[in-house]
Amino acid sequence: MRCLRGVALIGIILLPLFLISGGVSKQNSSELLYRVLREAGANLQESSVHGWTRMPSRSWTVAALQSSICQGIIAQGEKPESYQFETNSTEEHDIVRAVKVTMDRREAIATTIRKDDSAAFMMVTISGSTDQISNLEQQAAKILYSTGGIPKINSCLVGWINGKLNNGEWGDILSHSFALLNVKHINEMNDTKVSSVSGYSPRLNGGLVIGDARVNINMASRYSSTDNRTYITLGTPIIVQEY
Repeated sequence: MRCLRGVALIGIILLPLFLISGGVSKQNSSELLYRVLREAGANLQESSVHGWTRMPSRSWTVAALQSSICQGIIAQGEKPESYQFETNSTEEHDIVRAVKVTMDRREAIATTIRKDDSAAFMMVTISGSTDQISNLEQQAAKILYSTGGIPKINSCLVGWINGKLNNGEWGDILSHSFALLNVKHINEMNDTKVSSVSGYSPRLNGGLVIGDARVNINMASRYSSTDNRTYITLGTPIIVQEY
């Protein structure tokens, strides 16, 4: 199970979606997600949060982007010197990225300037084996608030079940999970390896408007023949990592 490579990439992909659809940050939904995963019979593998904010307008430079990351690191009580920094420039963006990896946690913070209009954004990804995703959400929010922007945060849980589910078993898990969440407006996508279902739950806060539908829950399953496990991923408002 791999997150998308690079928090900057996640942010760049998601920004147009949020800007067009009016993304709303989520709060206090994490316990419901853990309950869904437990009642599906899945073992927790990873909790992660992915957030972004638009930074105030100014004459941004690469040095200023790095300074903003340092400010965010300090805001959550950490030291910038414990992170690895790197810079990258493409035709469309200048990007500064800071990463810290420990035994049970991975954190990546990126700031980017869009060259066509000088808009600047900060993106944060924090992941770990913890079952306290609300703590990760709070830490991501502290980093993003330090810029003066308003955070938009997605939360994801990944769990696993031994063996391969048949269509009936996956259908039963979906039916029970979405009944628990009282999900409405269900959309489903399937291929030979992955099933992904999204919808809207009044029991979860926030959401995105995609097309003419409001979405705040996304659930997916994927079988891995390598370790003979079925991985189940839950995301709110949406899943923003590979599954």
